[in-house]
Amino acid sequence: MTRVGRPCKSRVLLKSGRCKNHGGKSTGPRTPEGRKRVAEAQRKRWAAYRATHAQNDATRGATPCTFSW
Repeated sequence: MTRVGRPCKSRVLLKSGRCKNHGGKSTGPRTPEGRKRVAEAQRKRWAAYRATHAQNDATRGATPCTFSW
């Protein structure tokens, strides 16, 4: 169903049987194990992001933003 309440005309369905456009958002991990797995993945992702950006800032000689309104 679309937001208007009409059935979707798309013929493309995912394995779940839902339309890729109107199937709904993910509800996220439900189990404690799933939540731990997602939290660890986020920690790894942010650590890699910080390492990359720290390296880029050091090579560019970037200074912290001092702009204020």
